[in-house]
Amino acid sequence: MADLSVLMSAYNEEATITRAIERVLEARYPVDDVELVVVENGSTDRTREVLAASDWPESVRIVHVEENRGKGAGIRTALEHARGHWSAILDADLEYDPAELRLLLEPLLEGKADAAIGSRLFQSHSAYGFWYVAGGRAINLMANMLYNSWLSDICNCYKVAETEALRSLDLSEDGFGIDVEIPARLLRSGRKIYEVPVTYSARSREEGKKLTAADGARLLGTLVRCRLR
Repeated sequence: MADLSVLMSAYNEEATITRAIERVLEARYPVDDVELVVVENGSTDRTREVLAASDWPESVRIVHVEENRGKGAGIRTALEHARGHWSAILDADLEYDPAELRLLLEPLLEGKADAAIGSRLFQSHSAYGFWYVAGGRAINLMANMLYNSWLSDICNCYKVAETEALRSLDLSEDGFGIDVEIPARLLRSGRKIYEVPVTYSARSREEGKKLTAADGARLLGTLVRCRLR
């Protein structure tokens, strides 16, 4: 059994997947045994071929999915294969720095909270655009109102919690809604969330940015659904 499972869903990430895996392997962690579970999420580009072309160490496990059903489905598949006591969610697009995973693990190892998520400080060089940041702030405000909480960045993709705790949340979102479903269900279950400042560098649409305004509306729907059920 590993101490930490890093869960990575990769869809059409041929440009970044190799470096993303390498940076996870290069990072230093406050635990000894770390595995990386990569779900090749039905890509239509050369992501699968790029993964197959490298001789990864045993700590890297590749799971192939034939049909893409979204990021959430990929993360849930990776969670099924996780062997670690802790599980961390990390995107394959390098918008987040794998070296900062240790910052999220530290408060959990110290028993300060049940889960940790990142919190971004958007700046001119790191924000995708005004409406991207403003939309996220609106979703965040709605989440705090619905759950009587105070999270500064509920849409943050960087999350760590005990593997069994994540499995117990009965996650169902297939798409980007998983990003808010996890903290929403953690809050509903009474678990304490610790926020950690993390760096962030948004990529452009040309570089592969996938999130759209329609996804923002779905995130709001997910928050309401999780609050009512």
